[in-house]
Amino acid sequence: MDSPTESSVSHSETEEDLPPILRLSDGLLKEIALCLESSPTYTQDLLSLSLTCSQIGVVAISALWFDPTRHIYRGKYNPRINKRNWTRFEALVERLKQCPTLGEATRELYFLAEITFFGAQAFDFSWLPTHDETVIALLDACPNLDTVAVTAWRGRQGGRHRFKWLDSLRDRDNLDRLVVKLVHPGLKPHLLSFVDPELPPSVAVTFNGFEQSCDIQNLDDWSAVPFDCPNLEHLHLALVSLPSALPVGLLPNSLESLVIVPSHLNITSVKIKRLAFEDWARNSTNLVLSLPLLPNLIKLRIARGWLSTEAFLVFASNAPKLEELNLRRAEWYDEGVCEGNGDESFLLLVASFPLLQRVDLGNVPLRKKERSLPLTEEYCHLNRIDLDFEVRN
Repeated sequence: MDSPTESSVSHSETEEDLPPILRLSDGLLKEIALCLESSPTYTQDLLSLSLTCSQIGVVAISALWFDPTRHIYRGKYNPRINKRNWTRFEALVERLKQCPTLGEATRELYFLAEITFFGAQAFDFSWLPTHDETVIALLDACPNLDTVAVTAWRGRQGGRHRFKWLDSLRDRDNLDRLVVKLVHPGLKPHLLSFVDPELPPSVAVTFNGFEQSCDIQNLDDWSAVPFDCPNLEHLHLALVSLPSALPVGLLPNSLESLVIVPSHLNITSVKIKRLAFEDWARNSTNLVLSLPLLPNLIKLRIARGWLSTEAFLVFASNAPKLEELNLRRAEWYDEGVCEGNGDESFLLLVASFPLLQRVDLGNVPLRKKERSLPLTEEYCHLNRIDLDFEVRN
């Protein structure tokens, strides 16, 4: 949303990019209306044209304001435009104050996370009360809002410049979904950064791209995390050090997808990287065995795990709705599987999930010159399951 001044300046620059119907002059539009004069149903046609234009206008306004943040943030990390985007954001809020009915069409603020984080970056992370007031004014102007995306940033110097507008979310009963985003590759928020707001129990939370990189490394530490989000639906964890179990309360019954992948970004120490790999090898199977009952889980992805097929036979009863099991680049240490006799074991694994549609078994050890798992492949073919694996002889 451009401010009025910005719109007038950029009008001539963007006019050529508009669809032809939006580049018609007022005179030509008038001629179109006058052409109807020769019609025997002239009055009815004009009324119909007027009604149609009015309907198009209403639909266009609703679509335009469904998510006004989408028109400000365009997927760029260019620091030079951060302040400009924040100025446009302030103009958007002022527009909503002047015309409150526009905010009634807003349902999502999916790029509020990027706008606020990069806005703070533009102010050298000196986030002021006036900045919080601007965001809160936007939230207040959108009574039908149901989805908000945020980033869990507390600022520097021990959290002196945190986003205080996040606290206002706990009082919004109309909020249905909260998306907590990792908005910058260099930013490493932790789950601890966004567990204190007491959100309404009906809010479904999606955590997107979090990295637990160094502070939470074992079961004792993880258990100390004050985490409670009963309607969490999607969780993506990029972990440097894999714990043998996840904290109680992190994986509620509402969870639909769980992704656990290793993260070795920004690790320059060979020793630390080696220890991280050892954690993954030592704890992968225990982590699977520790997963609780997840009655709504549809997708599970564990990358580079050091796994046992028996662990998934145990877990299968905890995930009766599982449709996708992605174990890309997994290694298997079952005695029979390691010797290249894993076909029956993998068949039992796949068959233990009755609703399975896609499965990636990772690196499958086979005997020399063997390239297939005939029993498993036949079962998947008969049950229309997409099967994938890499042969390791």
